[in-house]
Amino acid sequence: MASTEDKPDLVRPVGPSIVAARLLNPLEQSISATRAELARASQVIDMVERAYERGRAGRRPDIALIEGPQEVEDTLQLALAQCRREIITAHPGSGRSSEILAQVLERDLPVLRRGVSKRVIYQHTTRNHPPTLEYIERIVEEGAEVRTSSELFDRLIIFDGEIAYVSAPSGDEHELVEICQPALVRYLTRVFELAWIRASPILTTTRREGLVVDDQQRAIMRMLVAGLTEDKIARELGMGRRTVAEHIRRISTRLGSTSRAQLGYSIAISGVLDEEP
Repeated sequence: MASTEDKPDLVRPVGPSIVAARLLNPLEQSISATRAELARASQVIDMVERAYERGRAGRRPDIALIEGPQEVEDTLQLALAQCRREIITAHPGSGRSSEILAQVLERDLPVLRRGVSKRVIYQHTTRNHPPTLEYIERIVEEGAEVRTSSELFDRLIIFDGEIAYVSAPSGDEHELVEICQPALVRYLTRVFELAWIRASPILTTTRREGLVVDDQQRAIMRMLVAGLTEDKIARELGMGRRTVAEHIRRISTRLGSTSRAQLGYSIAISGVLDEEP
């Protein structure tokens, strides 16, 4: 229907297509504008997506599985070459073979000699494993620190607090999981530090020889292992309490112990008291 010009109150019939055009044209214009806006938004998203993919292609993935003996060896060699500050590592088990330790030592010595520090946690069982003890002697001579613990989590290696390697779910020694995600690496570093605090320092032959000054200090150490107090030790040995306390302080510093209980335990497992003067 449409109104007449001379009589606006009257209407006359018109074709449906004319009415449809009047009603639908605004809708079609709105839809066209929305489609144009959608096309522009899609172009922007595509551009951002391409930039994102280029950025990801330029860095390592957060988590990756390294498979194969040569791949694992090459990956660790690269991490060692790029390491600038510190290596922290935990190795569970009773000890690795002489051949593997020889390869590890060949990798470690150049790194230690250029000033990179290294801390290692083994299990107590390695204290009775000659190849591991020989390896420890060598790296400690170059400035590394080694401790042992009764229980230990899976294999862990962290370089500069930035990249970590852990055992693969398969348990295969020729597979490692590489972790570059900062939050995960920070968490694993924290786990290591807590284990390090609770672990007991292991004394190499050189350090054991330098630890016990005389029979008197050896006697103090035996009494500490037996759980005697400073007052009781002083009375037993006929010494002043302050003198005993100073001896204990020096022993604690040398063994890296932070409590009396830990000190007695560290002395007991160090092997110092097993060697008669």
